[in-house]
Amino acid sequence: MNYNNPVIRGFYPDPSICKVCDDYYLVTSSFEYLPGVPLFTSKNLVDWEQMGYCLTRDSQIDLHGTFCSGGIYAPTIRYYDGMFYMITTNISKGNFIVYTNDLKKGFSNPIWIDIKGIDPSLYFEDGKYYIQASCMTFIHQAEIDIKTGALLSEPKIISEGCGHRDVEAPHIYKINGWYYLMCAEGGTRDGHMVTVQRSRFLYGPYEKSPNTPMVSNKDKSKEKLQAVGHADLIQDNSGNWWIVALATRPYKHRHHLGRETILVPVIWTKDGWPMVENSYVPSEITCEGIGITKQKEESFFDDFDQNGMRADYNTIRDFIINQYSLKDKAGYLTLRGNGEDLNTLSSPVFLGVRQKEYICRFEVKLLTELEEGGTAGLAVLIDNHHHMEIGLRNSQGILELYTKRTVDDIVIITKAFDYLEEKIIIGIEADELHYKFYYISEKNEKIIINEAMVKHMSVEMSDSPFTGVFGGMFIENRGTAYFDWFKYEESPKP
Repeated sequence: MNYNNPVIRGFYPDPSICKVCDDYYLVTSSFEYLPGVPLFTSKNLVDWEQMGYCLTRDSQIDLHGTFCSGGIYAPTIRYYDGMFYMITTNISKGNFIVYTNDLKKGFSNPIWIDIKGIDPSLYFEDGKYYIQASCMTFIHQAEIDIKTGALLSEPKIISEGCGHRDVEAPHIYKINGWYYLMCAEGGTRDGHMVTVQRSRFLYGPYEKSPNTPMVSNKDKSKEKLQAVGHADLIQDNSGNWWIVALATRPYKHRHHLGRETILVPVIWTKDGWPMVENSYVPSEITCEGIGITKQKEESFFDDFDQNGMRADYNTIRDFIINQYSLKDKAGYLTLRGNGEDLNTLSSPVFLGVRQKEYICRFEVKLLTELEEGGTAGLAVLIDNHHHMEIGLRNSQGILELYTKRTVDDIVIITKAFDYLEEKIIIGIEADELHYKFYYISEKNEKIIINEAMVKHMSVEMSDSPFTGVFGGMFIENRGTAYFDWFKYEESPKP
């Protein structure tokens, strides 16, 4: 059976996985976006459905004022003794755990843990709970009280990695009498890799695998997938072993879709070391044990006739629950301005979804009631200094169709024309090189009014090293915008 990587496309990095009976559950990082820590489920490890988020309310998470690519770092999800645990880092505050015995009911409020480091993980044994965390030059571990977060032992260094920079993403597994410590090393860019060590004792000493790195594409510059690393290990019900990990899909040495989730089969050596065949990851995998998959495009059309928002919509730094509504105007998403714009490090009124393919299209139909200086429309955004939009603005009482391109300290605003109609359809079309901004005329013709280079939105050129591009609806300053529908389309027809 063949499948293609990534199995979860778009900005979904740092995956962690657990299994309960026949169901797999996976979480990823979310940084400054809300709700926090996307939660997925699957029956076959390839076809994933987003079932929600782990952090869904103010009592769990406060991201106000966090910097770009700040907020919620790499999570770990584990299931033990009837309980799901998710542990992660709010980089502005520290490490914490949330838990639940029913994923549909949501997670608890945070239990904070006074231990330094990022990328925390959990290991359970004989009713005891252990935390591992990365301080970038070493991994340390301590026993904790899972109910209070209190440390029951002083943190002890258990590894300094396998000789590469930035040792992080620690996970411990006990298999056939060995404790295996899986880490990421090399930094989460082209030199990224997965390494493995093992010991007969939980606190070591740990020896590194003779097959180091376990997997990396750092020496495979022609491969579609790059920056492979940050892995978590899982065994399926048929006895097969796998890792989920992150990877990027760069184009001309840059990427803007973000770090994505991949799935890689694992084999074991005769002397008991996990490894990946040929130690690198091709984009197409042929293997046994997956069964029939349904990998497909993720295009959708949202007419806002439902009672709630789709799970894949995100906001920035605030849930902005007072700024949007599906009830104010039946069949529309209403956005209300809060005085902020997309340049803010506060909380802009923006609702968007991840760009998951290079070739795609975002499109909306909207009408507006904007106050002087107000704007509303459609934007692609990676951070507050790198975003581009097409929309309507109120300029001295006259609505204008405009485009705006913000690339750090260079801002170009272009007026297209005064717009006198009640509603308008606008869109942003993307390929590997360009974003093109258009509207649909009265004759149902697509009229392109501007374009911009995609590279200006890349991770390498932006202020956001860990995230990816979103496309979505916005309103700036004051007024109200009503969105009749929103469409995300992959491989769109001309």
